[in-house]
Amino acid sequence: MKFIDSLQGWLVSKSVMDGKITLLGTGDGGKSWQVVSKLISQPEEVYQIASASLEFIDLQTGFIAFKLHSSSNFSLGRLLATTDRGFSWQERSLPLGEPVNFQNAQHGWISGGPQDRTYFTEDGGQTWTLTGSLPESVTSNKDAANLAYTASEGFSNPMQGLVELDIVDDQTGWAIVQDGSCTGYKLRAGEQPAQESGRLLCESSSQLLTTSDGGESWQDISPP
Repeated sequence: MKFIDSLQGWLVSKSVMDGKITLLGTGDGGKSWQVVSKLISQPEEVYQIASASLEFIDLQTGFIAFKLHSSSNFSLGRLLATTDRGFSWQERSLPLGEPVNFQNAQHGWISGGPQDRTYFTEDGGQTWTLTGSLPESVTSNKDAANLAYTASEGFSNPMQGLVELDIVDDQTGWAIVQDGSCTGYKLRAGEQPAQESGRLLCESSSQLLTTSDGGESWQDISPP
């Protein structure tokens, strides 16, 4: 969902039962909601949608970035844009299946994917240009922090990921990234620990990075 003030907001709703993705709107702070538009009504297209990111610049201009189901080797997405409060939408291009960050109707950023690339647009998502990327040690696995809870076998996996990206103009932005690792073994329900199995241990740390050259380079400005 996205609110631009205390009253005006929108919500993307996905229903697998009837195979539709709908945009709802409120003008009273969420006390009541009305259907604004039907975004996707073909069941086969709805099933491809893994998640959605909604952003409105003002009362008229908004974007929806859909992340599509794919393997971890790909990041696929679709971008829709509106200039009439969400009543109608136009398909734009999207190089990655990640959330978009628009400063205005024309300038926006997107970052992530298997190779952790960063793109920017100057025409409202019609075209995208590849720019610099975050440091090589950073990936875009936002679920990395859950590794300790999902592991069911002995493992030694890194916890690295882009947690959040915030861009304010075509040169300046910040990124919070996580780095760490888990080692050991997580017991299944009812399983007794073996003497040779190591206890599950995880360590992680976070960094705050900033760029002033459109993502070509990043500096660590983490607070102590």
